[in-house]
Amino acid sequence: MKLGLALLVICLAAGALYAGNAGFEEGMNSFGFGMLTELDKGKNVMVSPVSLEMVLGSLQGAGTFVEKQAISKAVGIKETSLNIGSRDLIALAREMKDMDLEIANSIWLNNGLEPSQTYKGFLSRYYDSEIRNIDFSASEQAAAAVNGWCSDKTRGMIDSVLSPRDAATCRLLLVNALYFKALWANPFSVRNTRKEDFRPYEGSPYPVWMMHRTGSYRFVNTEKYDAVRIPYAGGRFAMDIIVPADKEAMAEYLRQLKNEKYSLFFGEETGQEMLCELSVPVFEASSEASMLQRLVELGMKKEGYPRMLSGGGRVIISDVLQSVKIKADENGTEAAAVTTMPMALIAPNMGRITVDRPFVFNIYETKKGAIFFTGVIYDPGRAEGERKAAPPEGDVAGEPALTAPALL
Repeated sequence: MKLGLALLVICLAAGALYAGNAGFEEGMNSFGFGMLTELDKGKNVMVSPVSLEMVLGSLQGAGTFVEKQAISKAVGIKETSLNIGSRDLIALAREMKDMDLEIANSIWLNNGLEPSQTYKGFLSRYYDSEIRNIDFSASEQAAAAVNGWCSDKTRGMIDSVLSPRDAATCRLLLVNALYFKALWANPFSVRNTRKEDFRPYEGSPYPVWMMHRTGSYRFVNTEKYDAVRIPYAGGRFAMDIIVPADKEAMAEYLRQLKNEKYSLFFGEETGQEMLCELSVPVFEASSEASMLQRLVELGMKKEGYPRMLSGGGRVIISDVLQSVKIKADENGTEAAAVTTMPMALIAPNMGRITVDRPFVFNIYETKKGAIFFTGVIYDPGRAEGERKAAPPEGDVAGEPALTAPALL
């Protein structure tokens, strides 16, 4: 099997992750493939469903019933499954011994803001989130702190997710950082890597470093696509590479990914494991995408979430951004994703009245309702010179205060 077409659909998959929580697994996969389909414009594009789901799940805990239901509808996962599935993923990352896998969550709050006790408990119980206060008005330092945290969690792969300009308008920030590094179960030999042509859908073929290995792999050959599963050391994770026959087949396959259960493509009825001559390019790619608009289209509420902060208050989501990077070579794969959700505060509900037109006034006694004065003011008097403060009561032009006459 020689993988030399323009676009590889690549899936990093973990086997048998969540016993008893299939709704989470299937919902997350379908949601991620749907987002990938929306973002695909014929150039390198990548999505981390896990990283995005971690941030949305964290947000859900701050919502009202309606806001929680809207997130569940958008991601296709019930609230309970979303939280338990997230907790299971974090536990899985800690258990892995044959690879470097980390899932890290954090919430950053402007100095003076604190999460409510309920929300703090929720983040601790399901998302193991770090809670950090920061001065976003010191935008250079704030951006450096957030970027440094992301760089540390992704081993330097992603080190710039928040600019000083964006930090200056931010008051709260939800962040997930995901890092993955694993060796192939059967590494490729560098001695067998050579320059060969990669054939894009548009334009001329160009040389890439093509890795070669002959071994036992599970694969599928059809008229519309070829696919192979390449396991990592330990057997818990694998990379699935799907190579559609042409541009039309690529579009059709992406639609299938969104609408069908992913494991179907490697079920016993379609996949077979046998000796295979495998050729895969060494590749490195990165992508960045804003996902807020699509999430709103799916029904997620952009503002609200009154259970986030101590003392109440509502927030508005400024954006949902995801950065993804991947490197694959003869030894294995290194990949990272960071999803950020910057938010601003919404001022408490308040009305506004500006008396800048003719008006009616009534002075009345509030208990009985008797009107003492009423009037219509068409001209309140032109402002001239400088406004001087009204003299203190009882001290008009320096005269002594008037006193009520003594009763006889």
